[in-house]
Amino acid sequence: NSKEQFKSHRIMSGKKEAPASNAKLALLVAAWYAGNTFYNIYNKKATNMIHAHWFVATAQLVVGIVWSLTMWTTGIRKTPNLSGADIASCIPIGLFASLAHSGSVLASAGG
Repeated sequence: NSKEQFKSHRIMSGKKEAPASNAKLALLVAAWYAGNTFYNIYNKKATNMIHAHWFVATAQLVVGIVWSLTMWTTGIRKTPNLSGADIASCIPIGLFASLAHSGSVLASAGG
């Protein structure tokens, strides 16, 4: 059972975990919701202003790629150690995630 393995790993590591705080969780969910709301409002305004929904969706993905590469090359974030098989298994996930992102940006044009 993975739950038991996790529990035994925690015990063996000697680290005590603080109990989860419901207030902290509620605050984080509210912050995520507020950020998501402002993001959607900004997307709607930006795409309606320039009438280039595909461009905005693509530009957001390109900025994310450049940001990740910058974090890895500067050493701020550890570069993932991926094999060719790992990369190949991530390609469909990345493709569908980018299509879902584009779909959400395009959906803002409709409503």
